[in-house]
Amino acid sequence: MLSSRRTIRDRKSNQIVSRLLTIDMVRMCLSARMIPPPPEEHDVAATSAVCPGEEVFAVPWKLYVHYSCGSDSYNDSYEHIGTIRTIHDWQRYFFHLVSAEVLVSTDRHIRIRGKRVMSYSMFRDDVLPSWEYDINKTGSEWGCREFMEPKTVQTMWLNLCADCVLGNLDAVGVRVLNKSNHLRNVSKVEVWMAREVHHLKVLGQIRESLKKVHAPTFLLLEHIKKKSDADIYSARQCVRRRGRR
Repeated sequence: MLSSRRTIRDRKSNQIVSRLLTIDMVRMCLSARMIPPPPEEHDVAATSAVCPGEEVFAVPWKLYVHYSCGSDSYNDSYEHIGTIRTIHDWQRYFFHLVSAEVLVSTDRHIRIRGKRVMSYSMFRDDVLPSWEYDINKTGSEWGCREFMEPKTVQTMWLNLCADCVLGNLDAVGVRVLNKSNHLRNVSKVEVWMAREVHHLKVLGQIRESLKKVHAPTFLLLEHIKKKSDADIYSARQCVRRRGRR
């Protein structure tokens, strides 16, 4: 009986150690600004070494790509490309996802089936990346919008996503966007929050996540106001287009 209890206790200890090792591996890779290649799917030994058969992350997260669109067609312009539940999922998707350095570049573009990708996002499994979604309607975001070096944008994107899946950031989603045009070179990074989350607490978590990055200042924006501003801008654009005809 005693031997049996010891075996169960040892097994649980090994599971905890395996979990900590995989999380430490993510942190180590992030500090080196790299994502290791995922193990071959057919390599059982390699797969078990990276993902020991359990769901490492408490909450699944979904990755999306967002295509170029107008403000009135946003909800039809994003596409779910994968769900992250384990360390293995993290490795597989982030290793193969084209770097955000290319996403925000002014001389290189990412296209899927001929459509240009303008942003990436990662949202909690039960939340859609849209203002109209219930939890986002009354929510808010910390965002920075200015010129940033592409390498800085990629590091911010990786760090913030990693801290979301590791449970270190009280957010429902993270977005990185290319906001450049022929007059300006601008990138944007957003951290979306639910209404009940304390804004200043999340800002502290963002600073901790990006403490090794020369990140710009984040500003708070309520989604109700953001949508109102977008609707006003869209209406003005419609008036201008009619005036040109």
